[in-house]
Formats: sequence, structure tokens, C-alpha cells
Amino acid sequence: GNLEDQVAMTETGTAYCVDGSSNLYTQVGEVFTLEQLLYGTMLKSANDMATQVGEYIGGTLDNFIQMMNDRAVSLGCTGSHFENACGMPNDAHMTTAHDLALIAQQDLKYPKFREIVNTASYTLPPTNMTSTERSMTNHNALLVVPEFFYPGIIGGKTGYTDAAQSCLSNFASRNGMTLIVITLHAMDGSYAAQDNVDLLDYGYNNFKLVDVGVADYITSGGKIIIPSTADAKDCTVEIEEYEDPTAGKMVNWVYYYSGHRVGNILMTAENADAYEKYLLKEKEKTEKKDESKANKKNNNKNNNTKKTDESSADSGKSSSVKAGTENAGTDESNEISSGKVTAEKNQDGNIRSILKKIIIGLVIFIIVFVIAMSTALHIIRNKKRQRKKRKRRK
Repeated sequence: GNLEDQVAMTETGTAYCVDGSSNLYTQVGEVFTLEQLLYGTMLKSANDMATQVGEYIGGTLDNFIQMMNDRAVSLGCTGSHFENACGMPNDAHMTTAHDLALIAQQDLKYPKFREIVNTASYTLPPTNMTSTERSMTNHNALLVVPEFFYPGIIGGKTGYTDAAQSCLSNFASRNGMTLIVITLHAMDGSYAAQDNVDLLDYGYNNFKLVDVGVADYITSGGKIIIPSTADAKDCTVEIEEYEDPTAGKMVNWVYYYSGHRVGNILMTAENADAYEKYLLKEKEKTEKKDESKANKKNNNKNNNTKKTDESSADSGKSSSVKAGTENAGTDESNEISSGKVTAEKNQDGNIRSILKKIIIGLVIFIIVFVIAMSTALHIIRNKKRQRKKRKRRK
């Protein structure tokens, strides 16, 4: 249907205008636009309006409920079954947090849905049967309550029944990464709101958005959300193919991390083939680059080995100086050391010989000196005696 479609309320919808059921007390025959009915459904949780939307879109309410179940299955929901269009208690009416997240993921593709869930308040104008305006306020705490307001909030949906207790879903976007959080069966609205805040904080603090694929080949997707410490290479990829009525054969590369779907790349079959060829070329380039790096590393290693050999040769020269202190440490160094010992011995011998000669010379000098002095004294005495004799004769 179109948002401007005029929809008249029927007994199917007004049947929910009873106590214990959230509603806007519409009347049979009262006319609203489809857009107004959607605002009443999302902001007021008006069961009368939600049910009327179902009957209008499906032709009959039963047909619409079947459409809901079929759509849920097509989205991958495995724990959901719907018995009505508004969520009123029924033993066979059920869903899961995971299924609601899958449904919300699809809903967020529509700009009008985003606009409605981000609306804080809305006023219905007078109708053909009601002369006054009817105002409604969004009860999503993360959107309208300062204590819980969440930066980057897109919007969400509240819900309550005695059986389900307080339920709350919210969607936020930061730096291009959109997260969906679901809380079911909370004690009250404040607990549900705090759970939503904590879940969103955990998501943004521990996960990151990563680009995959090449934009030129992608129809949609091309982004995955994985743990902050992970890499896209840690993901596994499953390829799905299907026929699109307008685009023809489509190929969907679905990324999984630890068994969880984290994103996809949707391409036409032609682009998928081209992308695979591109990846092959990139792989070859990487392998050549790695090979080049390995060769360069080996060359550096060989050069280092060569330098080591040269330095060994030089140390072979210094060996002749060292091994002439070492190798000749076995040869030359032995000769040098033995030569050194011999030289030292010879030097010691020479010193001793010289000392001996000096000592002998000194001894001879002393002896000669003593003899000479004795002779001189003897001569002097003799002369003195002769002089004395001559004086006596006179």
C-alpha cells in the first residue's frame, strides 16, 4: 500500500478497543491514512490500528498473519510464530530476541521506518468521526528520557504484556556501524532501557566495522562487523546464488565469524566472476611481492655470509697477525713465542756475560790500581830514604 491510502476502520480493528489493550479508541468507519495508522502502531502501540493495517495489507487478517510467518521464515527466523498482527498474548504467538533482530535489520532498510521510530511525538488530526486531535508520545527511553538518551540513537520499539513483561528493541549508528539490541521479559521499562544501553555500549566498545570487497563490483553490502581484535581474514565465506526478477542471477558472498553471520557482499553473477579474477590477480601480485622479499632477504643473508667469509679471510690476515698470533699461534705464534723465549734467554745470557766481563774488568782494574799504588808508594819511600842518606854524608 501507499502511505497516503485512506483506510477505514472495521470491526476487525476496533475489536481491540477494550480495556487492557493499548488503543486509540477508533470507531468503525473512521478514516485514517496508512501513514497515520503506522504512527499509531509504533508510538502508541495501538492494537486497533496495527490490526487494521494487517487486514488492509493482507486483504484479510488471517492472510496477513500468514504473510508475516512466511516473511519471518524468509528472513531466517527460526523461533517465531505469529497468531495476530499486534502481539497480544496467545500461547502459540511467540518470537525470540534473535528473530526480532533479523526483522529489525530488514525494517531499517526503509527510510520511512527510520523516520517513524525516531519521532518523539505525533499528533493525529481530526478525522471524519472525531473532531479533536489525538496526541501520542514515544515511550522509548533511549530516545526521549535524558537519563537513558543514547547518542547515535535511530529509534526502537517498546512493548508490554503481563506475559512478556517489559520488552524493548533499539537501533543506533556510530561511525557508519549500526547495532540492533533486544531486551525481552525485563522487570520494568527502566531495566529494559538500561539493558539496551549496556548492550549498545558493549557492541561499540568491542566490535568494529570493516570494509570487504571492491565497490566497483558490489550491488549492496561490502561491510562486516567483527570483534575489535579480529581481522576479515578470520572470517569464512559461503557463496549463495539466486535469481532476481529484475537483476537476473545474483551471487551473495556471506561472511561468518565463529559461526555467526557478520555481513555480506551482493553482486551480479557477471561482477562476481570479475571479482574472483581480480582476487586471483591480487593473490599473484602478493605472492610475487612475497617472493621478491624472500629473495632480497636471502641475498642479504648471502651478502652477510660473504662479508663474514671476507672478515674471516681478514681475520685470516689478522690471524696471521693474530694467528700469526693464533694460527701461527700454532705455527707462527709458536715460532714467535719460542723465538721470543729464545731471544729472552739469549738476552739474559748476553746480560750475564756483559756483567761478568764488567765485574772481571773492575776486579782487574782494582788489582792493577792497587799494584800501581803500592809500587808508587814503594818508589816514593825509596827516594825519601836516599835523600836522608845524602844529608847524613854531608
